Amino acid sequence: IKLWVLTGDKLETARNIGFSAGVLSSEMEILVLEGSRGEGSAVARRAEGMVDTCDDAVSNGRTVALLVTGQAIEEITSCQSEQDFLQLAANCAVVIACRVSPSQKAQMVR
Repeated sequence: IKLWVLTGDKLETARNIGFSAGVLSSEMEILVLEGSRGEGSAVARRAEGMVDTCDDAVSNGRTVALLVTGQAIEEITSCQSEQDFLQLAANCAVVIACRVSPSQKAQMVR
């Protein structure tokens, strides 16, 4: 991981900031992980599927970025799938976590 950005901004705002700051580019494979309340296992399955997508992109020489919402992180945590999420995030050059609460920010830093 080269860069983590933790923000309370909306997904689209966070994406725009990433492009403006030069940490995201159109040449990157940009993965988006969103979730709604009660979708824990579905979000975990999407994150698990993104691991393969990320691995394929990296093996083809592409840089990968992950945009993830605070709700998706909450759902992943609720079904104890943090390891899959961390595996995905570890393979990304940039991780932008948006709509995260102060407690989620603290949890991610730990």
